[in-house]
Amino acid sequence: MKQHVVIGGATGIGSSLVEKLASSGEKVWATINKTTPIFNHPNVEYTHFDVLKDEFPDCPFEKIDSITYCVGAIQLKPFGRVKEEDFLEDYRLQVLGAVKVVQSLLVKLKQSENASIVMFSTVAVGHGFPFHSIVSASKGAVE
Repeated sequence: MKQHVVIGGATGIGSSLVEKLASSGEKVWATINKTTPIFNHPNVEYTHFDVLKDEFPDCPFEKIDSITYCVGAIQLKPFGRVKEEDFLEDYRLQVLGAVKVVQSLLVKLKQSENASIVMFSTVAVGHGFPFHSIVSASKGAVE
């Protein structure tokens, strides 16, 4: 049985991934921030974690087969109204948050023979959509 870590496992893609992995017999340790997960399964353990404020919590697994970083945000603003802090806040969440997670779990990840790390980007990185400069910059760094 593989063991997976899902950062941001309460809603959206993270929630769907937790449900799919657990339902297929895999063990999942998922972090949540502001919302309460609605999926209850014996193969899932949830832990509160705010990537911008909290120290990384202890993961109960000795070995991790995958990390999926589902944390994300999107601030849509005209470029003329974007402030430096907007870019920095988004970078902290989408890039430095992922770095914190991977660094915290690297030893356990190396215990797996075939580990993986999954992060998400956006098509806006390559296409330059209006109002997407903040998310394009941080997701471009992820890529």
